[in-house]
Amino acid sequence: MISDRNMAISTLIVSSINEAIKKQGIDLNGCSGDAGCSGTMEVNVLGKRSFIIWSDAGFDELLISVWYGVSLSIDKPTMTTKPLLSKRKFRDSILACGSCFLERKTGKHIQGNYQFFDVYIKRGVKNQILKKPRVKPLGYELTGKSY
Repeated sequence: MISDRNMAISTLIVSSINEAIKKQGIDLNGCSGDAGCSGTMEVNVLGKRSFIIWSDAGFDELLISVWYGVSLSIDKPTMTTKPLLSKRKFRDSILACGSCFLERKTGKHIQGNYQFFDVYIKRGVKNQILKKPRVKPLGYELTGKSY
């Protein structure tokens, strides 16, 4: 059984990856060391200002992090899985965030079975996300083998 928390984060991560693919930020056929193996992009996810951050994790994998519902006080994300802010500022600046690994070498999928980490969802936001239609991955699978 998949928890509501993981279902909500998967919606945000898939929506963000899809936007980055459409805007040619993330290349599903890329290899470690290629140009574009890391980057940041502002995306609109479920009507909210958000950021997707990706970096080369080696073996053609990408570490993907999504910051959802980011306030205007954050104008440029850092290459970290969560914003580097004090606890109070963090809660005032972001609605949700989460990270995963995207496999590109042995298949195109998010590694594991809803294995997300560095997850934060502001109280009340999870239910808002779960009311939105499910988003289907563009050219990759939602789950797959974890290495």
